[in-house]
Amino acid sequence: MNWRSTLHHDGSAPYVSDLYPRLGDLVMLRLRAAASAPIRRVLLHTMPNGEKSLAVMQPEPGDGPVRWWRTLLGINELVVHYRFLLETDAGIVWLTAAAAVQHEPADATDFRILADYQPPAWIFDRVFYQVFPDVFHNGDPALNIPSDAYTVAGQAPRQLGWEQTRPADWHYSHSYYGGDLPGILQKLDYLERLGVNALFLNPIFTAYTVHKYDTANYDQVDPYLGGDAALADLAAGLHARGMRLMLDIVPNHCGTEHAWFRAAQADPNGPEAEFFYFHDHPHDYEGWLVFKNLVKLDYSIPWQLALQQFNLLDSHDTPRLRTQLGGNGALQRLAVLLLLTFPGVPCLYYGDEVGLGDVGIGPTAGGASRGAWCGMKRAGTRTCWLSTRPPSPCARLPLRCTAAAFSGCMAKPTFLLSSASWARRACW
Repeated sequence: MNWRSTLHHDGSAPYVSDLYPRLGDLVMLRLRAAASAPIRRVLLHTMPNGEKSLAVMQPEPGDGPVRWWRTLLGINELVVHYRFLLETDAGIVWLTAAAAVQHEPADATDFRILADYQPPAWIFDRVFYQVFPDVFHNGDPALNIPSDAYTVAGQAPRQLGWEQTRPADWHYSHSYYGGDLPGILQKLDYLERLGVNALFLNPIFTAYTVHKYDTANYDQVDPYLGGDAALADLAAGLHARGMRLMLDIVPNHCGTEHAWFRAAQADPNGPEAEFFYFHDHPHDYEGWLVFKNLVKLDYSIPWQLALQQFNLLDSHDTPRLRTQLGGNGALQRLAVLLLLTFPGVPCLYYGDEVGLGDVGIGPTAGGASRGAWCGMKRAGTRTCWLSTRPPSPCARLPLRCTAAAFSGCMAKPTFLLSSASWARRACW
């Protein structure tokens, strides 16, 4: 027997002491292997705050056919990655969620623990029943989609009879049987007798395919499924029976008919253009796999990330700003202007408000605190720039501000001039 195949760890209770920990908690992790495995030592590999850490796991006492190792893991991030390093007679072996390997594995295969995630209590005693609405039951034939409802990429909808087999030359995504939400509502008694107590629906939001993964409007239930009112009726019917409802939503991509994508294609400089991955605007863009009607959404929009940055000019890890600039007050004022008008959240290192330089040896030398208070005393009653931050909303852009609005703010000379004037009121 290959002893590596006996290595095991997963996210269940025998291996992870707390399946839903909070930030700051300690979690006991355990690893199992055959007693005959030539393991000398087991270490837990983690990367707290991006720094590699190895913790020796302790073997548990016992003489059975398997051996166990354990250690405590501090939950210091919302997503904690970990893997196991085993020192064996045959060399180093890594155990990840993917496999046991002898080469250092990719981070993507790590085990993970989510902090501060609490699933709803009701979910554990549920039996779900998944429904693809179009092919479940036609409750209202008046909702059947007409052939002229849309034309997308040269395709129009075709209505099939309930007992009809889809012809080979009909496009699957645009062939409809007419199932709808009223049809599901009419079958709830059947589901209840079956023992089902939760319903999971494939996408139901407005789209231009039968599968509806090409969402055109996340705020509207497809009218050919019955619309918003039909969803409300279905939810009420489920809740009256003590049943739950879960919807399938697609945040990875949207359809080519979504207003965001239409706007993005129309204007390469518009804010919506940053929502997608364009290789060559407007027709060459990233889709999901090979499907160009499923347009991949870009969640790494640079200006949004910029507005979430924690900005600083110096800190305990660096020389002070005044020292780096050779005591040049004009350059210090310019740096302050940039710090307090740059996208994101500014952070002032204590003493910088009075132009404090390094005292002693290194940025955290013992005399630094005294120097700061002496400098503040020398500043007297002069107004410091922190208390006179300009009232312009551009200096405190909200996270929901659009890229266009940000560009507009930065293009206003009056904003820049008032900021420069205000920065000159610094204490030094």
